[in-house]
Amino acid sequence: MLRVPPPTARRMSALTGLLTRGYALAGTPIPAQRLHVTLLSLGHHVDVPPALVERARLAAATVAMPAFEVTFNRIEAWSGSQALALLGDDTAAQVAVLRHALAAALQRAGVPYANALFNPHVSLMRGLALAEAQTVETFSWTVQDFALVNSLTGHGRYVQLGQWPLPA
Repeated sequence: MLRVPPPTARRMSALTGLLTRGYALAGTPIPAQRLHVTLLSLGHHVDVPPALVERARLAAATVAMPAFEVTFNRIEAWSGSQALALLGDDTAAQVAVLRHALAAALQRAGVPYANALFNPHVSLMRGLALAEAQTVETFSWTVQDFALVNSLTGHGRYVQLGQWPLPA
């Protein structure tokens, strides 16, 4: 996962509030501290197997990529997942490059992962009515690291299992 830096996340949350009021959206905003970009999923586990975590950590440590700038500047409502997504321009393509490098490392290590269609985004809200796709204010930051987390489904929190820097 790529965590959104706190100042940027607070601005994203403010945008979500404006959109909620402006479109009278019914849904649950995702708290600023949980805003992120998902790279890959290792599946849904009640208890993540320690051996899986260790192999994933070792694989992630082999990913070598420089830090990069990412920009998100438009929203879309996704009816399938009932999410309001913040999407990026061409700089978000670097997120896909990182994802590909991580997927290759996991594959070499024999770590299973979900290889779903990938569209780099930050989910701002869940369970909403449709809002019109539009350009919004620009949210940019330098991605300096990525993390492996356990998403505690239903508890609204993440447990970090590892973090790796992307050198400048």
